[in-house]
Amino acid sequence: MLIALRSVGRELSTSCLLPASPKEREAFLAAARVGVLVVASSGEPPLALPMWYDYEPGGLISFITARDSSKAAAIRGAQQVGLCVHSDEYPYKYVSVWGPVTEIQETVTEADRRARARRYLGSHGGDRYVAERIDATPSGAPARGHLRSSRRRPSE
Repeated sequence: MLIALRSVGRELSTSCLLPASPKEREAFLAAARVGVLVVASSGEPPLALPMWYDYEPGGLISFITARDSSKAAAIRGAQQVGLCVHSDEYPYKYVSVWGPVTEIQETVTEADRRARARRYLGSHGGDRYVAERIDATPSGAPARGHLRSSRRRPSE
């Protein structure tokens, strides 16, 4: 499943550790970092899950997960999800993004999975990762979805 956060106009709904312009926040999000996806569900504790994601400034933040997973079920039922991306290097930085899920695609192509894996692992490592995961995963298990940010929260 692919989940994505879309900017509204040119701004994302974000907060950040240090004062940053929308362009600086978007550039920070565009770097290959592992994000923590937060999904709240009614009557249950929120899930906070490390996720690879993809983002180009002004576009979608997208995630891929197995469509039959508890994570996917929580995302389908959530009214809002959030993503926190941070840097471990001083000066420490983070950007949090949140919004409602607006689209879910139930299938993901091998090319989509390969592009995401290459973003994090390079060409050789990404190809190897996808080959190993396809062999270990039932056919068509990943799915995609989209998330749209619709409001801006003040920086913290």
